[in-house]
Amino acid sequence: MGITKNNCTRPVTGEIALLLGRYLSQTPQFWINLQTNYDMQTAEEKIGRELKAIKPYKLAHAV
Repeated sequence: MGITKNNCTRPVTGEIALLLGRYLSQTPQFWINLQTNYDMQTAEEKIGRELKAIKPYKLAHAV
């Protein structure tokens, strides 16, 4: 399939998603979503304290 053990620590790219999807009879989007979820979780762990300190901007209601 063209994926070696050395690739296991790399993010799932579009190309890898296509290969895994074809080989495992799944959609490439499934693999991209897994990577995106991992990236978001990792980012939140990294900057979680900073995120909690941000107060959301409140839009004025139009009349």
